[in-house]
Amino acid sequence: LSAGDSAPIPMRLVVDLGAKAPLLVSEPWFNARGGESRLGTHVLASLGAGVGGETQYYFARGGPLDLGAARVADSLVIGFSANGTLRGADADGLLGAPLLARFVCLFDYAAGRMWLSPQPAGVTERSEPLTAFDMSGLFLVSSGAGGARRIRIQRIVSGSPAESAGLAIGDEVMRVDDRPVRDTNLSELRRLLRTNSHRDVMLRIRRGTAVMVRALRLRALL
Repeated sequence: LSAGDSAPIPMRLVVDLGAKAPLLVSEPWFNARGGESRLGTHVLASLGAGVGGETQYYFARGGPLDLGAARVADSLVIGFSANGTLRGADADGLLGAPLLARFVCLFDYAAGRMWLSPQPAGVTERSEPLTAFDMSGLFLVSSGAGGARRIRIQRIVSGSPAESAGLAIGDEVMRVDDRPVRDTNLSELRRLLRTNSHRDVMLRIRRGTAVMVRALRLRALL
């Protein structure tokens, strides 16, 4: 949890293929070890929203990560539960899809076992680094489909490029660079905002009845 930690820390993890981060840590486990005060550089950001409400985590860089006797990551972005997101004490955290996508996984549910075999090199090379993290400070949500799709800003990280660009919660994103949002999807847009450090992204937004363009200078938040 801090730069001075060097001894391995055992955890009980649940596989969650719907989790959009490599590793998400439960709040009881996190708080029992000092909570936010133990973290180094970190960012409070939203990860998802659904019937249970918005999910928030303190994100920080960590690693390495071993599963059983195998090292599966030298470093990765870890989300530590904030504001009651992962409150259960049945497990210490969740293993998410970005990490497991790097492996061919075999599950033996009856025996409670999992086997991991590395994906072929070409598949892994096309994957995003496990240290990739949003560089905009935007949490976007989508509604509708096709030509009726709407993407709006749900949350803005304090001190982020999005705040500096003058974006606001509730703004509707109409175009990203030269592409209308109807020609993209939320996953592609989030990927764009994670992997283009020090690049300007031009956003055309609607705020009420006004339409404006904002230049978003992406930079690493972690």
